[in-house]
Amino acid sequence: MGETGICQMTPFEHIAAWQNMFTSTPQPLVALALLLLIALFAPRFIFNDFLPKKEPARRIVFYTPPNIGVFDSLKLAFARGIINPKVF
Repeated sequence: MGETGICQMTPFEHIAAWQNMFTSTPQPLVALALLLLIALFAPRFIFNDFLPKKEPARRIVFYTPPNIGVFDSLKLAFARGIINPKVF
C-alpha cells in the first residue's frame, strides 16, 4: 500500500498551511473575475436609454360627495335638473 508514519508538522504549522492555501488567490483569477463583473454590469449603464422604462403607477381617485344629510338627495335631483328643469 503505502508508507505510514507520523507527520512531523506541528498543529500550528498545519493551521498556517491551510490559512495560506485559502487566503492566497492567484492574480489572473482576480483579474478575470473583475473583467467578468464589468462585462455583466457595463451594458446596463452604457445602454440605459435602450432599456424599457417602467411607467409610474397610476392612481385612481374616487370622488365621494360630502354627506349633507337629508338634503343630499334633493341637491342631487336639482343638480340633474329633475326637480327644476330649464326648458327654455
